[in-house]
Amino acid sequence: MKKVSFLLITLFITDICLSQTQWYLINSPVSSNLNKIIFINQEPQIGYIAGDSGVVLKSTNNGLNWSKKIVNRCINFTEIEFLNSQTGWIVGASNCGVFIYKTTNGGAQWNDIYEEADTIRCPTGLHFNNGQNGFITAGNRNSSSPTRGYILRTSNGGMNWTKESGSTSVQGISFMNADYGWMTTRFNIGNYYSEINLTTNAGINWDMRINSDACDFTAIYTKSLSKSWAFSKFVYNQSPCVEMYKWDGNIWLGSWMTNGNYIYTSVSFYDSINGFVCTDHGHIYKTTNGGISFTSQYPVILTYLRSIIMISKDIGFAAGNGGRIFTNSISVGIISDENDMPRSYSLKQNYPNPFNPVTKIRFDIPKDSRILGNDKVLLKVFDMLGREIKTLVNESLKPGSYETTFDGSNLNSGVYFYQLLINNKQLAIKKMILLK
Repeated sequence: MKKVSFLLITLFITDICLSQTQWYLINSPVSSNLNKIIFINQEPQIGYIAGDSGVVLKSTNNGLNWSKKIVNRCINFTEIEFLNSQTGWIVGASNCGVFIYKTTNGGAQWNDIYEEADTIRCPTGLHFNNGQNGFITAGNRNSSSPTRGYILRTSNGGMNWTKESGSTSVQGISFMNADYGWMTTRFNIGNYYSEINLTTNAGINWDMRINSDACDFTAIYTKSLSKSWAFSKFVYNQSPCVEMYKWDGNIWLGSWMTNGNYIYTSVSFYDSINGFVCTDHGHIYKTTNGGISFTSQYPVILTYLRSIIMISKDIGFAAGNGGRIFTNSISVGIISDENDMPRSYSLKQNYPNPFNPVTKIRFDIPKDSRILGNDKVLLKVFDMLGREIKTLVNESLKPGSYETTFDGSNLNSGVYFYQLLINNKQLAIKKMILLK
């Protein structure tokens, strides 16, 4: 069998504690598994999460708070996509088949627009290049014996669908724009046989660009015509391994990775160099050089993470089993009501205090007409000798009240100080006591 050649290099994941970014568990209104998280680029960013047991979550304030809607408890929704703030689709599967729902009012109501009698396959991809033309892919994503998948296609916004049977199980898709995207597929020829296929006409035609009879592609993401990433798992010398593939516009470049015991379930890039990838064991890794190297994020979440997304160069959200949602943004609990805006800068006393080992710190940024744009905020922790222990906040923040968490699990009991700087000027410094 002919194989497309690719360059193989070695890539390592570093675990340097001092460079790790902390991820926080945020409030979730459900305990069902969460399968796909997306955000719509507007101000503020609107987020949606599709999950099991008919769950659709929505955030209207940059992911800080989430509300739930149960569309159909019998359906596990695996894919969600929005064309704009009002029009979107979700697709999922139950014991009866595959179901497609559509909303035209921002998720306030979801209408069942299509049902496919299929108890074997589940949806693995969803894409609309405009309000009318779209398609859905299906396959046995978590089966050791993949069956043939198919593509459902619509040209009238999802009111009618045509089915195109395929020869492989479709694992996933990722689109950069309306027409350009990738699709990963697999089927068994003794071992796994997998492909990455390219479309330049919104999925009408697909061109195989790489194939392998040794690996199984588990996650793929595309950012531009020359920047795409894919992760695969395989066995080498009876040991589990992971490869990352990077598309440079002409060829897929393969890179061996450490930590081969994990399945890399989802990947997201904000631009050509800054990206996150998550695993089924709750690990999150970040790259700031386009995938040449990755740095482990803190802490290891110990949750099967199914979806991750970046909403800025540094900030991301991840969702997974048990209804858990995580973020590395400290913008938790922001007050957006104009009448409740703080009137002055302030740094609150941490609570509880003394603490063991976690405490919360709150600070306020007022609305001030003299200041244009956002304030640059730094919140740092020091020990008794003045040595910096951790940077809790390093962001440009809008007016509001904020709360972040400090974890002293790896520190000795004692007195520590936390300092707030606004636009490089010290606002306040306070003392806190870690008592173990």
